[in-house]
Amino acid sequence: EGMAGTMANIGNLNKIQGELDSAITYYQSAYDILFRIGDTLGAAKAVYSIAVARSRLQDTTRVEADLLRSLELYEKVGSREGMALALDMLGSIRDERDDTPGALAYYQRALEMHQSVGNRHGEALTLGNMAIMYKNDGDWGIATDLAERALRMAQEADAAQPLAIAARTLWILYKRQGQQATALEMCEL
Repeated sequence: EGMAGTMANIGNLNKIQGELDSAITYYQSAYDILFRIGDTLGAAKAVYSIAVARSRLQDTTRVEADLLRSLELYEKVGSREGMALALDMLGSIRDERDDTPGALAYYQRALEMHQSVGNRHGEALTLGNMAIMYKNDGDWGIATDLAERALRMAQEADAAQPLAIAARTLWILYKRQGQQATALEMCEL
């Protein structure tokens, strides 16, 4: 188990340095060890890390397979937090493929998982991703409602990443709707 942790840490360092192929190799080594010794939660985290690294390489087919494997392992151990992460990322992949029904199904499940564990940061992030999806589909009303909810929730949770996503999405939506002053307010957040 110690060796797997070391491999995962080296993978993290490689990912930070932008050496993604090397990061994937180390995460895979960590996964192999963790799976072999029966640490299902650790294996799920390792596969999720592989998916994140591959997503930066734009390898969406393999990312999806890794995320589905990660989701399966998270479900096996009942990790709602892990399930929510995998589901949210699966939603983003489906959205990139213009599969709105598939993306929405994953996002709704992710939202349920975040809510079940009281993760307001995660809820805000998923709502923000859903807002982007609806914005890209041209449904500005739903997108605005979701982004405003995400913004309020991110502010309450003091969650920087979801706040930035919601504010940027609202800036675009308000600007397109001719609400220049309101759009500029989003730049100040």
